[in-house]
Amino acid sequence: VDDVVSAILRVMDYKKRIPLIVHGSGRETSIHELIDIIENLYGKKIDYTLDERQTRPAEVFRLVADTTEYCKLFGSHHKMTLENGFAKIKNWYETDDWSWDTNGK
Repeated sequence: VDDVVSAILRVMDYKKRIPLIVHGSGRETSIHELIDIIENLYGKKIDYTLDERQTRPAEVFRLVADTTEYCKLFGSHHKMTLENGFAKIKNWYETDDWSWDTNGK
């Protein structure tokens, strides 16, 4: 989230007209890699099965953000790794006083 907010603020402060830009890591990450990160963070194995028979007919299997234009205008596009980002989310979840109560109580 920190990197996205930083990118939005940079774009908003930019004084010239800019082309369509993409913000992301510029690195492909698989579902298996995300699960590995979460398993390592919590020290637990996740029991899961990916059923490739349930894919949609027009499913896109690989996407990578092309951050070339963003980097030309603003330099480096991210500072946080996925591992550190998930660790921050875990810390927020475990320490902040928040609630999912949707009943307004």
